[in-house]
Amino acid sequence: MKISQSSLSPPAIIVLALIMVGGCAEMRPASQPIIVKRAQMHMGTLATVTAVASNKQAGDRAVQAAFDEIKRLELLLSTWRSDSELSQV
Repeated sequence: MKISQSSLSPPAIIVLALIMVGGCAEMRPASQPIIVKRAQMHMGTLATVTAVASNKQAGDRAVQAAFDEIKRLELLLSTWRSDSELSQV
């Protein structure tokens, strides 16, 4: 009976084993998300906005956009501001 030997050398087997083990490793994001949190007074109360973004600039833009929308709604819906659309009805 003839027994055949593997055609892979020991170093090649080690390299393949490392590649397979490395492929099972936990994947992590390249960078952690940034949390931007700000608070401002709107509609007679403290409004806090929190944004989760890939970088600080994007987070700042998202927070500012949220506060701009809150201000827009305040100009429409405020019952204590005489210049709001709701007060003029």
